[in-house]
Parts: sequence; C-alpha cells; structure tokens
Amino acid sequence: MAENDLLPINFTISDRAMSKIDAMRKEFDAHFSSDPAVALVVGWGHFYLNSGERSENVVIGFYPQSQFDEIAHGIQEMFGMKIVFFTIPDYRERFEGKVIDHTRDRGFFLRAP
Repeated sequence: MAENDLLPINFTISDRAMSKIDAMRKEFDAHFSSDPAVALVVGWGHFYLNSGERSENVVIGFYPQSQFDEIAHGIQEMFGMKIVFFTIPDYRERFEGKVIDHTRDRGFFLRAP
C-alpha cells in the first residue's frame, strides 16, 4: 500500500478509551520488554463464538518494534501517537465521525460524538 492509498483516520478516541489504551500498552511493553509497542493498530473485527453467534466491533492492538519496517508506510500520527488504521473502505464508513470509547462492560466500541 502506497502512502497515498492510506485510508485517513476518521474517528476520535475518548479519554476513557485512551486511558485503557495506555494501560494496555504498558502491559504489552511489560510482557514483551525486548520488543515493545511501536504503534497502535485500530481495525474492525469479526468474532465467531462457539455458540454460533457472531458479532463485529472495533479492535485495538499494537505492533511491536520488530515490525516497524513492515508497517511504517501505514503509520498515521494522531492523538499524540503512531496509529495504523487497519481497515478496508467498506469498514471505514463504520468509523466515520465516531468516537472510540471503552467501558468495563462493553470493552472498546464506537459511539456517536
């Protein structure tokens, strides 16, 4: 993917979600101390449960330093951090103008501003 093929970030992140992301990053870095997080990844995930139910939701993760060269072309800098918005045009619409939020009960989710 060339830099001009990037799908621009079209969402914001709430303070609650940012706090959880910071906590997750600290946990990631503690667990993988020799290969700490270099970038946040935000995407859209499909979940298939053993019960046969399925759901979709925003997913949050991290790329480690060792993968920097592979992801450098996809990094956007927003909200004071490096972010890879890992999605396709069809799912990008779901993020449009939304806020990524977090609660203990729901985890990460998208909501209206």
